[in-house]
Amino acid sequence: MRLAPPLLALFLAGGLVPGCGSRQEDAPPAPRRPPARVTTLRVAPVAYRPRLERGCRVESATRVRLRSPEAGIVKAVNADVGDRVRRGEVLVRLDERLLAAELDKARARRRQARLDLDRLEHLQDRRLVTEDARARARTALAQAQAEERLLELRLARLRIRAPFDGVVSAREVDPGEAVPGGAPLLTLIAPGDLRIRAELPAGRLPASLDGLAFAVRPARPGAAWTAARLESLGPEALPGSGLVPLRLRPAAPLPGLLPGVPCRLRVQLPPRRGLLVPIDALRRDAAGEYVFVVHGGRARRRAVRSGAVHGARIEILAGLHAGEQVVVRGFLGLRDGAAVTVTADPPIAPRRQRAGS
Repeated sequence: MRLAPPLLALFLAGGLVPGCGSRQEDAPPAPRRPPARVTTLRVAPVAYRPRLERGCRVESATRVRLRSPEAGIVKAVNADVGDRVRRGEVLVRLDERLLAAELDKARARRRQARLDLDRLEHLQDRRLVTEDARARARTALAQAQAEERLLELRLARLRIRAPFDGVVSAREVDPGEAVPGGAPLLTLIAPGDLRIRAELPAGRLPASLDGLAFAVRPARPGAAWTAARLESLGPEALPGSGLVPLRLRPAAPLPGLLPGVPCRLRVQLPPRRGLLVPIDALRRDAAGEYVFVVHGGRARRRAVRSGAVHGARIEILAGLHAGEQVVVRGFLGLRDGAAVTVTADPPIAPRRQRAGS
């Protein structure tokens, strides 16, 4: 039977429709989430010696790119990549025939100029030539001699020699090639004379470089460190990076540290006092670095800026104050503003510092 709208309204008002009672009145209250259990550490300033570690590049401090002194045909290449050469050794020869012919002509002109001058000198004794004629003959001889010396030098330069003891690092020509003047032929380096180049954050460097200690090693795991000596520090940071370039030299030869090999640079900064927290206390996400600080029984997210790692701890450069409680354990499900129950502060167990940390 279809009910008229007034009767349907009475049924609903009187609770006569089955299953339409108030569920909120009958359901029990939802249980409250218990406070999260966390372990905290009260941070205090400690004395430590911070250090930086960055990637670096190994270069040869002595590097020469040998070029063709003039246009010509490559006659011979006597060294290849990786060959050790001695100073003065002929590495490349260009075809000498054209200049050799020019030199023969210059020598013939010089001999003729000498004969002309000798004849005039003989005639001068008989007062048959003027002083002006003798002067012109002397000038012609000097010009012929100069042209002969010039061609001898040009001919000698067609034999490109090693300027120092070294190793060929690049070869760019083969016999038979025609090369213009100034064309690159070989690159020669002195493998024992190394230079290290790196960049360091300008904000991490102290005002004075006194007390800084540098060490370098090949980038492969487990490689040994060797001391390095600072040669120069850039006067300003590189545009857009905030990094300052520097140049160093290893204090002693190090196996595996060769030109072109990637390396690691470690900088020991002067001692200072600051705040250190366990590495696990520092959290990171898309918004940046942060820690949880406990205030009034609740965990509060705090943005921080970290520095160098020191064994099991990391320095906090900004965002944290001495005496605050930092959460070091109990991060599962922890969020900003969550109620927490704090357990005893744990001691920081020293962890063996790995090489390069």
